Amino acid sequence: MFTGIIENTAIVRKTEYQKTNLILTLETAMAHEFYLDQSIAHNGVCLTVTEITPPLYKVTLIQETINKTNFKHIQISDIVNIERSMTLHSRLDGHFVTGHIDVEGTLKSV
Repeated sequence: MFTGIIENTAIVRKTEYQKTNLILTLETAMAHEFYLDQSIAHNGVCLTVTEITPPLYKVTLIQETINKTNFKHIQISDIVNIERSMTLHSRLDGHFVTGHIDVEGTLKSV
């Protein structure tokens, strides 16, 4: 569970495909605080940390996640909002967000 409050940002440093999965290598000053298998919201999408070499870390997106999110358009140097999941001791400054995506919408105007 997440609060929806952005904690920091990460920069996309590398994108690669392994079959239909998209592997993102991201850079953030917070990487030294991460641990393997940790759930982190990336632009609101719950992704699991698969590798860490601070300041870099990797996450894997399966085809369903790629299909239902704007990560299908992600590029090198893009900035991604990140938020670590809540703990039982977290203050709830935002709202409950699961990070699991059901559908993709289209913004018509701003």
